[in-house]
This record gives sequence, structure tokens and C-alpha cells, in this order.
Amino acid sequence: MTVLYYFGAARIISLSGCTVEIDSRRDFDIEYIQVSNVREIWRHCKPDKINIVCLEPFLNNDVIHAKLMSEIIDSLVWLANRGWIHRPLAVFYDELHNVWPSSGHGIYDNRKAAGIQRRSNNQAKKAIQKLRSTGIRIVGSTHQWTQVYKSVRLSFEWLVPRRGTIFSNDVSDLAKYNPRWKRMPTWAAYIVIPEGEHLGPFRCLYYKIPDHLGSVKYSGIYQMQIE
Repeated sequence: MTVLYYFGAARIISLSGCTVEIDSRRDFDIEYIQVSNVREIWRHCKPDKINIVCLEPFLNNDVIHAKLMSEIIDSLVWLANRGWIHRPLAVFYDELHNVWPSSGHGIYDNRKAAGIQRRSNNQAKKAIQKLRSTGIRIVGSTHQWTQVYKSVRLSFEWLVPRRGTIFSNDVSDLAKYNPRWKRMPTWAAYIVIPEGEHLGPFRCLYYKIPDHLGSVKYSGIYQMQIE
């Protein structure tokens, strides 16, 4: 809702049988699209609006979530390498650790689930590294650095620590500054690279959530067969 309020027209893309309903007195410019296959998502992402792909509220199975993300990333790489996608493009994913988790934080409850998760993680690693040259960037947020799969988190060229960030010893040049990240004010952020160089602190933009924006309702559960 806050994105719609501050940034205007949006396109909400969901899976077949899964609906997003926004109840608001405000006249938001929203286009709703449903796709039967996640590989169709990129065909509907166009630069005339902010494109919001809504998956997680309709998934009650972490294995399905990982498998869908694997297909989405695979499709993005395929289309990008053939020039069949609008660029430049920034793909934002909130709470990255929920979809590309490190060992001990994922869905490793059996061999099949572990295989699906591992494939999704490895595809993400390659995509983050290779898509930059095609004009596509992946931007992710996480509550804790170590909860993201190691090869995925080390594939990002730029990092933005905020208060409470703790880097692990696999980026020792940044870990030695953990006391600095711990003490920074809540409004601040640094821009860093894994080699330890960093700029800041910078004041983060603050978008206040206005009263009475409305509410969002999600209906439907996506069903998928796991082979």
C-alpha cells in the first residue's frame, strides 16, 4: 500500500486462482494480472508501471516456494540472454533468506526438498553474478547476513549494512567493522563492497505510512505437484 501511495501506478501479478484485493478509499492505479505459469511473469513486467509479483501469501509449502523461484530465475536468465526483456531492470526481493536460505535455515527435511532448495540456491548465485552484464540487477534485503545461502550472499557486489548488521568471517574485511555497524544510528546506512571499502554514513529516506491507506486481502492457495 505504501508503494502505491508514494510511487503511483502498479501492476500486481499473481498465480491463477490467487487474488489480491485492495480495499481503499484512495483511487490507486492498479492493473491485476494472473498467470498460469510462473515463466509467464516476465512477459507482463513492463516499464510503464511498478511491477509487483505476489507469490508468498498463496504458498503454504516451502518446497513449492523454492521450486517456483528456481523456475522464475531460470526464465529470467533465458529471456535476458536473448534480449527478450525490458532493460535496465531492477528486481527487488524482500527477506531474501526466506527463498535462498543458508544451511540450517531452509527446508532440508528430506533428500528431495534439499535437492530442490540446492538447485534454487545455485541458480540464484549464477543469476546474480551474470545478469549484471545484461542490465539487470537483483536487490535483496535480509534481517541477518548469515541466514542467506553463502554463495548467494557473496555474489552481491554492493552491500548496505544498517544498525545491527553482523558480517561473518567469510568477509573478514567487513566483519572487523561490526562494532561500527552495531553503533550506527537507526537512520543511517553505509555502502560497502566485500573487500571492506565503504562510504557513509548516509541518511536513509523515510517514507511515513499515512493513516487510513486501506487494507490488502489475499485469497486462494496455489497447488503444485512436486515430482
